[in-house]
Amino acid sequence: MNVFHTSPFRTLTTLLLAAGSLASSQLPGLTINFDVNTGTSPTWNGTGVAPDTGTSWNGPPITGTGSNLLLTTVKDSSGNTVAGGIIYLNELNSQNLNAISEASLGNPNPTALMQDYLDGGLYQVAVGGIPEGSYRLYVFAHGEQAEQAGTVTIAEANLGGSATAGTAGDQYRNIFGEAAEGSAYLVFDDLAVAAGGGLAFTVDGYLNGFQLIRKQLPVIQTQPPAEQTGYTGLATTLSVEATGTPDMTYQWQKSTDGGSSFGNIDTGANPSAATADLSLTNLVLADSALYRVILTTPFGSETSTATDLTVISNPAPLFSLQPTDQTGGYGKTVTFSALAVADAGVEYQWYRDGQPISGATGATYSIDELNLDDAGNYWVVASNVYGSTESETATLFISLPAFP
Repeated sequence: MNVFHTSPFRTLTTLLLAAGSLASSQLPGLTINFDVNTGTSPTWNGTGVAPDTGTSWNGPPITGTGSNLLLTTVKDSSGNTVAGGIIYLNELNSQNLNAISEASLGNPNPTALMQDYLDGGLYQVAVGGIPEGSYRLYVFAHGEQAEQAGTVTIAEANLGGSATAGTAGDQYRNIFGEAAEGSAYLVFDDLAVAAGGGLAFTVDGYLNGFQLIRKQLPVIQTQPPAEQTGYTGLATTLSVEATGTPDMTYQWQKSTDGGSSFGNIDTGANPSAATADLSLTNLVLADSALYRVILTTPFGSETSTATDLTVISNPAPLFSLQPTDQTGGYGKTVTFSALAVADAGVEYQWYRDGQPISGATGATYSIDELNLDDAGNYWVVASNVYGSTESETATLFISLPAFP
């Protein structure tokens, strides 16, 4: 971790432009955490209040020997280095950065989290080397007393905004309390970061840290097919490919009125309705409908295009289970299995090397007391009054017993 106090003072614009040249290398779901640390408290290693499961925090020691510092090795919430990333902290009144430790003052937060804070100054914070996009910022802005509240102001280039942490109630220090938002921390949403830019804000009074998360909406890369045909008695699958946050959810829906309205498919009855791949088994004619999926992250939702699924009666047999290769020991028994479905019923006839096997007219075919002559290729033909369908070929191998 590279931390140094800047002298002479480098302007905020210069810092952001220098870092922004590498912004295109960052991942879409970037989250950066920062926790003020005097150097005597351990660095927090856990989650905060942002919708992110990462546990890595940037917590450089603030020793009070200068008015600004520059962090040039920045970690994301997963502990990966943010290429080109910087965090710049400056006391605008040219006073020393004055960090106070609350470790012994009954802080209700977990050990090492938001124990320390910058006290009583006017602080400028800049984060550079981050990709363009829309961001959400959580700023922890409170001292150990109820009246010690910080006022946060977002730079106009990031669409601005200002708020002051609350001073009423008993949640002004407990960031995980029920009423913590607006008191122990402030939230600024839909902040804009341009290409090659960064995000900046000031805090007047008190600063414990911040969490900055790039708002990642679901992005559908491959839509479900526009049309699909299924057959009664068989299964079909509708799929979508998308990117989003690790906790992105799926909810498949069905419309039986041509798309005028959609209803959620019960994920209890069909768990696949909560995944990227909707599986519909044992199709019936009533399954003909429009199907779509809604993908949701903590920042919003995206709805796929709809698939027009047409289920038709299955006149000729279609195989739902194919025979597979078998290896049988000499003198042992093997069984080939297949299953075909059709509304009009199914009859079977097994074949070996192109010749029908007498009496082999069931969905399974067993061979007892195997010998070398039984090796070969086997398949089955399923038929009814509407036609016939040949299965895949399965090969039978015979293994000889080991001799002493």
